[in-house]
Amino acid sequence: MQTSKPGFLGIAMGLNLLLCLTSSCEKNQTATPIQKWEQTQTTDFIGDGRQNAVTFSIGSKGYVGLGNQGENIVFTDLWEFNPTDKTWARKKNFPGIQD
Repeated sequence: MQTSKPGFLGIAMGLNLLLCLTSSCEKNQTATPIQKWEQTQTTDFIGDGRQNAVTFSIGSKGYVGLGNQGENIVFTDLWEFNPTDKTWARKKNFPGIQD
């Protein structure tokens, strides 16, 4: 009976597995803390209600803007929410064109 020798691919896969198993964890490695999102009561949004709005955050502030009310009303405004003092502030309008 003839024994087969592992080919290059088999050796490469075995070494790759060995490398992954030995280098994936370190002693005394600390896990990244999980950030917990918590919903809080805010002041009501002072802009017009809308659908299809754009929302994003930068740092601790949240932003809401653009969107529409039906087919005839299209918004170009942008609002910033400051969670520290729970206030909304209007920012400059979106300068681009909305289709």
